[in-house]
Amino acid sequence: MTNLDYNLWIEKVDPSWQGNIPATLFFNNQKKKRHFHAGEVDEKELETLITRYL
Repeated sequence: MTNLDYNLWIEKVDPSWQGNIPATLFFNNQKKKRHFHAGEVDEKELETLITRYL
């Protein structure tokens, strides 16, 4: 069974997320780091975020 009620997933992804797209979730389980970014990300910002959460 697939749950198609997308609003149920919003809280699980990030409590601050309002459901807007695009959205990106960065996480590094080894370092226990997690960052949620709502909205567009340009190439430079994406590189910075990836480096920060590696």
